[in-house]
Amino acid sequence: MNMVKENFEKRVYGEYEYDKMEIFTLKDGGQIQVHFKGSIFRNPSDTNSAPLLFVMPGLTSHSQSGYVRNMVDTAHSQGYQVILISYRGIGIPFTTPSLYCGNSIDDIYEPMKAMSQRYGQDSQGNKRKVFAIGASLGGTLLANALGDYADEHLLDAACVVNTPLKVWEMTDFLKTSMNGAYNLHMSRGMSKLVESNFPLLDAHFKKELGIDLREALNKVKEEKSQLVFDDLITAPFFGRKGHLDLYRWTACYYRIPKIQTPTMFMSNLDDPILGEQSIDYEMVRNNPNCVLATNRIGGHLGYHSSLFSLDVWFMQPVLSFLESQRDD
Repeated sequence: MNMVKENFEKRVYGEYEYDKMEIFTLKDGGQIQVHFKGSIFRNPSDTNSAPLLFVMPGLTSHSQSGYVRNMVDTAHSQGYQVILISYRGIGIPFTTPSLYCGNSIDDIYEPMKAMSQRYGQDSQGNKRKVFAIGASLGGTLLANALGDYADEHLLDAACVVNTPLKVWEMTDFLKTSMNGAYNLHMSRGMSKLVESNFPLLDAHFKKELGIDLREALNKVKEEKSQLVFDDLITAPFFGRKGHLDLYRWTACYYRIPKIQTPTMFMSNLDDPILGEQSIDYEMVRNNPNCVLATNRIGGHLGYHSSLFSLDVWFMQPVLSFLESQRDD
C-alpha cells in the first residue's frame, strides 16, 4: 500500500519543495544530502524560536518518498524547523566505497551535531529545543546514537517509529510475509544503490574483501532477498558473519538501557517487515526515559488516514509526544 501511494502522490502533486538542500561531508570523506524546511532556513534573521526537528528515513527512502514528505510537511505545518538527513548514495553518488547499516551511527550524528550548533540558537541567542524522529532504519540509527552518545545530551526528546528492537527476530518472518514482497522490494532498493556506484564499490570489494560484487548481486537478484543481500554484501563489508551476526551487531536492543533522552518507541503489531516478535516490551519498560506505544494496524510506515488519503496519521502521536517537551 505505501509503495503504491508513494508513486501516486508524486505523479499527482509533483516534487515536494524544500527551502534548501546542502551536501554534508562526513569525517571519513563520505557525503550525504541534507534538506531543510522552515522559516529560519529561508530567512536567517527570522525571530522564530521553534525547535529543530531532525528526520531520519528508512533504508533507501529519500526526500520525495511519500511518507517522508508527509512527515516533513506535517511537522513544518506545526511550526517545527525540519532537517531531513539522508544516507550515502541517496540522491548523490558515493564519494567513498562505504555502505551503511544500523551501526553507521556517525552518518546521522555528525550532521545532527553540526546543524544543532549552526541553528541551535534563535535570533535572540536563546537555545532552541532539538528533537528527532527516526523511521525504520532511521529509528535504529537514532536509538543507537542516543545510547552511544547518551552523555552528550544533544537531543531534548526523540521518537523511534517502526524500528525492530530485536532485528534478528524478523528474519524468518520477512521471508514469508506478503509472499516475500517486502523482502524483494528492499533487496531491489539496495541492489540499485550498489549498481549506481558499482565501479567504486566493486574495486573495494575485490581488493579488500576478495568478493566478486557482480556475482553477489546476481545471486541477490536470483534469490530476491534482502537477507541474501546482507549475507553476501553488507555483512562482509562490516566484518560480520552473515545477516544474523550483522543484525545482532546493529540492533538498538542493546543500546536502549543507556538512553537518557525522553524517547518514544512506536511499533505496529501487523508490521509486514518486522513482525510483532521484534518488539521487546520489557527492555523499554525497564528504562524510565523510554515509552513504547503499539498499534494494532499500520503496516510498515503505512499509517494512512484512509484508503485514499495521502496523510500519515502516526505524526499525530509522535508530535504530541514532542509537544510535551516543548517550551517555546
